[in-house]
Order: sequence, then C-alpha cells, then structure tokens
Amino acid sequence: MTAFYFAVRTFLFFLRQNITVAMGVAISTAVLVGGLIIGDSVTHSLEEGTALRLGTTQIAISGNDRIFTTHFAAVLEDDLGVDCTPVLLLEGSATADGGRLRTNRIRVNGVDSRFERLTDEPSTFGDLEGNEVIISENLAARLELKEGDLFVLRVRKASVFPMNTPFVSSDNTTVSIRVSVKSIATATELGRFNIRISQTAPYNVFPL
Repeated sequence: MTAFYFAVRTFLFFLRQNITVAMGVAISTAVLVGGLIIGDSVTHSLEEGTALRLGTTQIAISGNDRIFTTHFAAVLEDDLGVDCTPVLLLEGSATADGGRLRTNRIRVNGVDSRFERLTDEPSTFGDLEGNEVIISENLAARLELKEGDLFVLRVRKASVFPMNTPFVSSDNTTVSIRVSVKSIATATELGRFNIRISQTAPYNVFPL
C-alpha cells in the first residue's frame, strides 16, 4: 500500500467529517465578518448622525432652565481662546395656511451670525433680519412652506426664573410672531441641529 493510496483512502473515509468541519468554519467566518461589517456600519451611522446634529461643536454648556448672557460667551472666548457660539433654546409651535397646518414641539433656536461657525456649508444665518427665520427641511415639508412664505410662530417666553418658581405667573407664557422663511436648512446645513441625544430629526426654527 503506497502512501498516496493510504492518503486517498483516509480522505474518503473522513470525507463526511471534513465537509462538516469545513462548513462550520465557513459559517463561523461569515458570521464574524458580517458582525464586523454591521458594527462598522452602525458606528459610521452614529458618527454621521452626531455630526449632523452638532456640526463642528466640540463642547456644549447647557443652562437647562437657567439662561446665560451672550456676554458670557464672549468672556469664555477671550479666556479660553476658542470660538463660542451662544444659542437660546426655547420650545414652540407653528401654524401655516391660516391655521390649517400646525406643528407642535418645535425647537426654537435663537441665533446670531456666530452660529455660522458650526457648519462648513454656506449658510444664511448671518443674513437674518427682523422677523426672518431659517427652518429645517422636515418642518418646511410638514407645513408646506417655501422660501418667502409667512407663518405664525408661537414661542414660550424666556425668563430668568424657572416657570415652576413660586410667584412666577403662569399666564401669557407664550408670544406669537408672524415670521417669514428666509431659507430652508438641509441636514448638512444644521437643519437637524440638536444638542440632545436623539435619532429623530427635530423641527427646527432659527430666528435672530
């Protein structure tokens, strides 16, 4: 019996076991490779979503129910030597087409020209005047708005005291403003801006 003949007979005898082992290795490899691909895809999606929400933001300081002055941003900018962008975060609602279309839980972001620092895309945040606002794409679609259209924006009044503070009146806590759409911000133009962790794009309005 030659060595070659012995090798062939051994291979044929253990053929079933060898095929089973080979299939197990192939399936395990496919599972591991698939897991790595999905993991990289999820990581990329999360990083991309974060970049769309925050733009070039590195650190965010939230006052919650308290309000920082714009002077505080200037002080931080001088002391730390970094760009600081103040944003007044409020809640509101909007109606359009004579009240036929309405959206609640709108994120009203009071901004000035410094807000342009948070995006590398061309923007019109520095060109806002009077009652002009920039709105997000999803809000424009929800209210069927386009550039130049008017709608009514109702905003919860900002106060240096929390609304649940004793002796703070609960009457007339909102103010209504008729505003004009200056432009519509896409996702890459901070249309999805939100410092809160969320996978849902907020309805954003950016007044001056």
